[in-house]
This record gives sequence, C-alpha cells and structure tokens, in this order.
Amino acid sequence: MWKQEAYYLQREFWGDSSTASFSDQQQITPDLLDELKSIRTQYRADCAKGEELVKLFDKDVVDPALQQEFYDRMKSISLRCSESMSEFASKIVGRSVDLLCHQPPCDYEVIAIGSIARGEATPYSDLEYIFLIAQKTPETMPFFELLAFTTYFIIGNLRETKLSYMAIEELRSWFEDKSKNGFKIDGLLEGAGNIPTGNGSEAKKNHFIVTPQELAERYREVLHNPDPVESVRGDLTAMLTYTKSLYYTN
Repeated sequence: MWKQEAYYLQREFWGDSSTASFSDQQQITPDLLDELKSIRTQYRADCAKGEELVKLFDKDVVDPALQQEFYDRMKSISLRCSESMSEFASKIVGRSVDLLCHQPPCDYEVIAIGSIARGEATPYSDLEYIFLIAQKTPETMPFFELLAFTTYFIIGNLRETKLSYMAIEELRSWFEDKSKNGFKIDGLLEGAGNIPTGNGSEAKKNHFIVTPQELAERYREVLHNPDPVESVRGDLTAMLTYTKSLYYTN
C-alpha cells in the first residue's frame, strides 16, 4: 500500500511534468535496491579481507611494511566503493531525468561532493550533490527544481531515510521512527542540506542549483569568511575541494 500512496503523492507533485505509469515508477525501486545490495555484498567481502591483515598486527612490534599494506588495502576498498556509489547515484539521476517529459532547458551537470568525491564513501553514506547549470533564469529553474525533487522521491522510496532527517517539525515527538538508516540524501537538518535545493536555511546559503560563476563566488566568499565551527566539521570550502561528475548533458 505504501508504494501506491507514494506514487500518488509523486503524481500530484509532478502534475503534467511526467507521464510515467505506476508500473514504470514501481520498478525503479527494486532495481536500485538489488544494485545497492550487490554493492554492499562486495563491500563486506572486501572489508573481510582487510580484517585478515589486522590479525597479523603485533601490538609490541611496529611493522611499517604491514602498516603500509593495510593502508593501501583499505584505501583501495574505499576507492572501489566510492566508484560503485558514484555509478549508483548516476543511475538515480538518469532514471529521474527519464521520468520527466520536459527536455532540459539548458546544459547542466550533476556533481557529487562529500565522501563520494573524496573517494571515502561506504554503501551507507549520505549523497551530497550539486546541479551546475549553464543558465539560471525564471524559465530554467522550475525544471531543475522538479528534477531535484524527483531524485529525492526515488532515493526516499528506497526506505532507508529516517524521517528525522527531513526536519519536519510537525512530526516530532509523536511518532517512533523505525526506518533503518542507510543510503539517503544529505538531510534537511541544521548543518546538512548539501543537496540541490538546500535545507531552506538562508544563513547557510547552501542551495545548490547554481551556475559555475555562482559556485565560484560562493566558494570564494566562504574561503574569505571562514566559520570556526563549520571549519572544524567540514565547511563549504572543504566540501568543494573534491568534486566528481555524476551526470551531464552533451
């Protein structure tokens, strides 16, 4: 029943912006869950091999060669997983584009920031991403906002996002959130919101449907005016030091 209800909620949001049938929409979730399961199975197998190296460590003897081997092994696991999660996120964007019946109004690129871009992702990492668009006008923005929310719906349908991440004030204190915490968008809580539409906080200024020039100016502004608290836990300059392309138009 929840799938049918979610579909009708999405249809109401899309209006005439999508002609996708319920069966088209419904099949996206199991396909993505199967792929995510495969990535996690491989990740667990890779980590198990790394754990075998840990057993060789002698607490009383430092073995630089073994330490380097362990570091190299774990780094390769992170890079492999990050690449898999990058491809997974790219498919989510691609499926989102396919669901919409309107053509993109201008060239654009979807860029990952955060753990995927740094090569440090796990199969449970938040997805943090930016829409970099060629033209930002009242005519182009509605498409990209619709595309952003479509990606949120698809990721949310994986049922690995705790409702608390959505910062819905009306739902606090009266329900027990039993959703498992897995792959999800970076939430809407304070200190989060590194997603195309941001978390609604003007102070954070992290709405990320931007032109290249806007992004460069945002980066420069934060670089010249660092926040001591944000710089400790990862400010915008740290987030934008590493980026990775997920999807783009030719």
